[in-house]
Amino acid sequence: MYRLTSKLRIVKHSLRSMHKRESSHISSRVAMIKAQWQSAQLELDGSPGSTELLAAERTLARKYNQLCKDDEAFYKQRSRIQWLHLGDRNTKFFH
Repeated sequence: MYRLTSKLRIVKHSLRSMHKRESSHISSRVAMIKAQWQSAQLELDGSPGSTELLAAERTLARKYNQLCKDDEAFYKQRSRIQWLHLGDRNTKFFH
């Protein structure tokens, strides 16, 4: 049992660091990627035949869409936590 708990502590530390690295300041990361995506679109408008610019614009679009989904999921989870914290208290008014 000791071996299991010590291994779980090690995994917990690495998972926490990964979580901080991947999902911290998600709203600012969404804004940053959106600005990069818009500048890539402007560059692509300047030279529409460039395959490198097209590939870069597509990757930035995918990153932006994924970050938007992650941002939405974050706020959805946060609202559920607030709902559970505040709760309905199963009162007569609720029913």
